[in-house]
Amino acid sequence: MTFIITTVAINLLCIAYLIELGILKGPKKGVLITLLAIATTTTIHYRLYQLYQMSFYYIATLLCIIFLLLTSISDLQKKEIPSSYLYITIILGVMMLRINPNITPIESILGAGIGGLLIGLSYATKNAIGQGDGWVILAVGIITGWQMTLGILLIGLILSAIWGSYLLILRRQSKKTKMPFVPFLFLATLVIYLV
Repeated sequence: MTFIITTVAINLLCIAYLIELGILKGPKKGVLITLLAIATTTTIHYRLYQLYQMSFYYIATLLCIIFLLLTSISDLQKKEIPSSYLYITIILGVMMLRINPNITPIESILGAGIGGLLIGLSYATKNAIGQGDGWVILAVGIITGWQMTLGILLIGLILSAIWGSYLLILRRQSKKTKMPFVPFLFLATLVIYLV
Protein backbone atom coordinates (compact mmCIF):
# COMPACT_ATOMS: atom_id res chain seq x y z
CA MET A 1 0.00 0.00 0.00
CA THR A 2 2.85 2.39 0.81
CA PHE A 3 4.35 1.72 -2.62
CA ILE A 4 1.06 2.61 -4.35
CA ILE A 5 0.60 5.82 -2.35
CA THR A 6 4.16 7.01 -2.99
CA THR A 7 3.90 6.08 -6.69
CA VAL A 8 0.73 8.14 -7.08
CA ALA A 9 2.31 11.08 -5.21
CA ILE A 10 5.47 10.96 -7.34
CA ASN A 11 3.49 10.80 -10.59
CA LEU A 12 1.29 13.71 -9.53
CA LEU A 13 4.39 15.78 -8.74
CA CYS A 14 5.90 14.99 -12.14
CA ILE A 15 2.67 15.77 -14.01
CA ALA A 16 2.26 19.05 -12.10
CA TYR A 17 5.79 19.99 -13.02
CA LEU A 18 5.28 19.11 -16.70
CA ILE A 19 2.15 21.27 -16.71
CA GLU A 20 4.08 24.12 -15.08
CA LEU A 21 6.73 23.90 -17.79
CA GLY A 22 4.05 23.99 -20.48
CA ILE A 23 5.20 20.68 -21.92
CA LEU A 24 1.75 19.10 -21.82
CA LYS A 25 0.23 21.42 -24.42
CA GLY A 26 -1.67 19.71 -27.21
CA PRO A 27 -3.70 16.55 -26.70
CA LYS A 28 -1.46 14.04 -28.51
CA LYS A 29 1.86 15.33 -27.23
CA GLY A 30 0.48 15.85 -23.72
CA VAL A 31 -0.89 12.31 -23.43
CA LEU A 32 2.29 10.75 -24.80
CA ILE A 33 4.59 12.71 -22.47
CA THR A 34 2.30 12.05 -19.49
CA LEU A 35 2.30 8.29 -20.16
CA LEU A 36 6.07 8.32 -20.65
CA ALA A 37 6.57 10.23 -17.38
CA ILE A 38 4.28 7.86 -15.47
CA ALA A 39 5.98 4.77 -16.92
CA THR A 40 9.45 6.12 -16.17
CA THR A 41 8.77 7.25 -12.61
CA THR A 42 6.83 4.09 -11.74
CA THR A 43 9.60 1.84 -13.10
CA ILE A 44 12.34 3.71 -11.25
CA HIS A 45 10.26 3.81 -8.07
CA TYR A 46 9.53 0.06 -8.25
CA ARG A 47 13.21 -0.79 -8.76
CA LEU A 48 14.28 1.41 -5.84
CA TYR A 49 11.56 -0.06 -3.66
CA GLN A 50 12.79 -3.57 -4.52
CA LEU A 51 16.37 -2.67 -3.63
CA TYR A 52 15.90 -0.60 -0.49
CA GLN A 53 12.33 -1.18 0.78
CA MET A 54 11.01 1.82 2.74
CA SER A 55 14.17 2.87 4.57
CA PHE A 56 15.46 6.40 5.08
CA TYR A 57 18.09 5.61 2.47
CA TYR A 58 15.29 4.78 0.03
CA ILE A 59 13.51 8.06 0.77
CA ALA A 60 16.74 10.07 0.30
CA THR A 61 17.49 8.23 -2.94
CA LEU A 62 13.98 8.83 -4.22
CA LEU A 63 14.17 12.54 -3.33
CA CYS A 64 17.49 12.85 -5.18
CA ILE A 65 16.22 11.05 -8.30
CA ILE A 66 12.95 13.00 -8.46
CA PHE A 67 14.83 16.27 -8.02
CA LEU A 68 17.29 15.39 -10.79
CA LEU A 69 14.53 14.16 -13.10
CA LEU A 70 12.53 17.38 -12.74
CA THR A 71 15.54 19.66 -13.06
CA SER A 72 16.76 17.64 -16.08
CA ILE A 73 13.48 18.28 -17.87
CA SER A 74 13.75 21.99 -17.11
CA ASP A 75 17.42 22.10 -18.14
CA LEU A 76 16.59 20.42 -21.47
CA GLN A 77 13.51 22.55 -22.16
CA LYS A 78 14.42 25.98 -20.82
CA LYS A 79 18.16 25.75 -20.08
CA GLU A 80 17.47 26.85 -16.50
CA ILE A 81 17.08 25.30 -13.07
CA PRO A 82 13.93 26.37 -11.16
CA SER A 83 15.05 27.93 -7.89
CA SER A 84 11.88 26.73 -6.15
CA TYR A 85 12.92 23.10 -6.69
CA LEU A 86 16.42 23.86 -5.44
CA TYR A 87 15.11 25.48 -2.26
CA ILE A 88 12.59 22.71 -1.57
CA THR A 89 15.20 19.99 -2.13
CA ILE A 90 17.82 21.73 0.01
CA ILE A 91 15.32 22.22 2.85
CA LEU A 92 14.13 18.59 2.63
CA GLY A 93 17.74 17.38 2.49
CA VAL A 94 18.65 19.33 5.63
CA MET A 95 15.51 18.08 7.42
CA MET A 96 16.37 14.49 6.48
CA LEU A 97 19.75 14.79 8.19
CA ARG A 98 17.90 14.53 11.49
CA ILE A 99 16.36 11.16 10.60
CA ASN A 100 18.71 9.56 8.04
CA PRO A 101 21.34 7.45 9.82
CA ASN A 102 23.19 6.79 6.54
CA ILE A 103 24.51 10.34 6.08
CA THR A 104 26.25 12.33 8.82
CA PRO A 105 26.11 16.14 8.90
CA ILE A 106 29.84 16.27 8.05
CA GLU A 107 29.32 14.07 4.95
CA SER A 108 26.41 16.27 3.93
CA ILE A 109 28.42 19.48 4.37
CA LEU A 110 31.31 18.03 2.35
CA GLY A 111 28.85 16.94 -0.36
CA ALA A 112 27.38 20.43 -0.47
CA GLY A 113 30.94 21.77 -0.59
CA ILE A 114 31.49 20.03 -3.93
CA GLY A 115 28.55 22.02 -5.30
CA GLY A 116 29.89 25.17 -3.64
CA LEU A 117 33.23 24.59 -5.37
CA LEU A 118 31.45 24.36 -8.74
CA ILE A 119 29.54 27.57 -8.01
CA GLY A 120 32.87 29.27 -7.22
CA LEU A 121 34.37 27.91 -10.47
CA SER A 122 31.35 29.26 -12.32
CA TYR A 123 32.09 32.76 -11.04
CA ALA A 124 35.82 32.38 -11.70
CA THR A 125 35.28 31.20 -15.30
CA LYS A 126 32.51 33.74 -16.01
CA ASN A 127 29.86 31.02 -16.32
CA ALA A 128 31.86 28.62 -18.51
CA ILE A 129 30.54 26.12 -15.97
CA GLY A 130 26.85 26.68 -15.35
CA GLN A 131 26.08 28.14 -11.94
CA GLY A 132 22.82 26.19 -11.87
CA ASP A 133 24.77 22.95 -12.22
CA GLY A 134 26.74 23.87 -9.11
CA TRP A 135 23.53 24.52 -7.18
CA VAL A 136 22.13 21.17 -8.30
CA ILE A 137 25.30 19.39 -7.11
CA LEU A 138 25.06 21.32 -3.82
CA ALA A 139 21.50 20.05 -3.27
CA VAL A 140 22.47 16.49 -4.24
CA GLY A 141 25.47 16.71 -1.91
CA ILE A 142 23.27 17.59 1.06
CA ILE A 143 21.10 14.54 0.40
CA THR A 144 23.71 11.94 -0.56
CA GLY A 145 26.95 13.02 1.13
CA TRP A 146 30.32 13.68 -0.46
CA GLN A 147 31.20 10.18 -1.68
CA MET A 148 28.00 9.61 -3.63
CA THR A 149 28.02 13.20 -4.91
CA LEU A 150 31.56 12.80 -6.19
CA GLY A 151 30.57 9.54 -7.91
CA ILE A 152 27.52 11.17 -9.50
CA LEU A 153 29.61 14.12 -10.68
CA LEU A 154 32.40 11.96 -12.14
CA ILE A 155 30.03 9.61 -13.98
CA GLY A 156 28.04 12.63 -15.19
CA LEU A 157 31.24 14.19 -16.55
CA ILE A 158 32.16 10.95 -18.33
CA LEU A 159 28.68 10.63 -19.87
CA SER A 160 28.69 14.28 -20.98
CA ALA A 161 32.19 13.86 -22.47
CA ILE A 162 30.99 10.86 -24.47
CA TRP A 163 27.95 12.79 -25.70
CA GLY A 164 30.05 15.89 -26.43
CA SER A 165 32.51 13.79 -28.46
CA TYR A 166 29.61 12.35 -30.42
CA LEU A 167 28.31 15.85 -31.16
CA LEU A 168 31.76 17.10 -32.21
CA ILE A 169 32.79 14.14 -34.34
CA LEU A 170 29.60 12.79 -35.88
CA ARG A 171 27.26 15.75 -35.75
CA ARG A 172 29.99 18.33 -36.44
CA GLN A 173 28.87 20.69 -33.71
CA SER A 174 31.04 23.57 -32.55
CA LYS A 175 33.16 23.33 -29.40
CA LYS A 176 31.13 26.26 -28.12
CA THR A 177 27.83 24.37 -28.37
CA LYS A 178 26.25 24.45 -24.91
CA MET A 179 24.94 21.21 -23.47
CA PRO A 180 22.68 20.92 -20.45
CA PHE A 181 24.59 19.03 -17.75
CA VAL A 182 21.85 18.07 -15.29
CA PRO A 183 20.47 15.26 -17.53
CA PHE A 184 23.90 13.62 -17.31
CA LEU A 185 23.79 13.91 -13.52
CA PHE A 186 20.35 12.26 -13.60
CA LEU A 187 21.66 9.39 -15.76
CA ALA A 188 24.73 9.05 -13.51
CA THR A 189 22.46 8.79 -10.47
CA LEU A 190 20.42 6.07 -12.16
CA VAL A 191 23.62 4.19 -13.01
CA ILE A 192 24.84 4.36 -9.41
CA TYR A 193 21.56 3.52 -7.67
CA LEU A 194 19.88 1.13 -10.09
CA VAL A 195 22.71 -0.87 -11.65
